[in-house]
Amino acid sequence: MDVKVPFLLLSLLTNLTLCFEYGSPVTDLHRVALLKQDLPSDYLIPISYVPNEVAGTCWVVLNIYPLEQSLERLTNNFGDKSTNRESLLIFIEILQTVWLKFDHMKVEILMQYFDCHYHEQHIPSGPYFDYMENLLRGADRGLFDFSCEPPLCPSTRQTFTTPQETSQSPPNLGTQQTPVQVPKAFTCLQH
Repeated sequence: MDVKVPFLLLSLLTNLTLCFEYGSPVTDLHRVALLKQDLPSDYLIPISYVPNEVAGTCWVVLNIYPLEQSLERLTNNFGDKSTNRESLLIFIEILQTVWLKFDHMKVEILMQYFDCHYHEQHIPSGPYFDYMENLLRGADRGLFDFSCEPPLCPSTRQTFTTPQETSQSPPNLGTQQTPVQVPKAFTCLQH
């Protein structure tokens, strides 16, 4: 047997052990309060998410990866020796550990089914970290459902306002639809 093979296996097992060193996704939640204190309350953080009321029991599965991406972008705003960066990197590792539990093909398919329900928003740091904490608590409880059905996609069709302030369909379209109300608040934070 080649010496490189046992070394490679040992290396893989060591890395796998390091990935799971945090154990439960909620072991480092005390860092959330520190992050909230360190960032101004009006600091807006971009995130993509599917609201809880739309995702239902698939909420955790649908939002783990987008949250990880958002945290990675946020991490780039801090210096290498920043405690905020260190805390964010820990949360990224926790999310990656949770991600390892999933069948990636199932998640990708589910995310495609819900694609039209993802919202892109910039939210204040307080609600952002509350959302992250709720998602990690859901992951800790093992809320990993893949069997939910997406609702119909919201209408993206716009209505046009004439000078008389009436809604009309754009020319050459045969049906009239009512405008869809876009949520004004970050609705994922509801328990």
